[in-house]
Amino acid sequence: MQYMNPLVPEDLDALNELAKLTWTWDVHYWTERGLSHGSFYINFRNPKNNTQERVDGFTISEAVNKAIIIINTI
Repeated sequence: MQYMNPLVPEDLDALNELAKLTWTWDVHYWTERGLSHGSFYINFRNPKNNTQERVDGFTISEAVNKAIIIINTI
């Protein structure tokens, strides 16, 4: 059984965009036994107010887009 959705080029492009906006971030993947899939979550430092933030998504691209929205709305 495949737990993690395969990474696609859009995921790497999204991480490159996040790297342009903040100096520290990390990607994790989480699932539970018996589930067919899990989710990615990203911890990142918001450069606008220097706070630690966390977002999640079904794909890395989705999580990065949520992070970019947080960074750009402040």
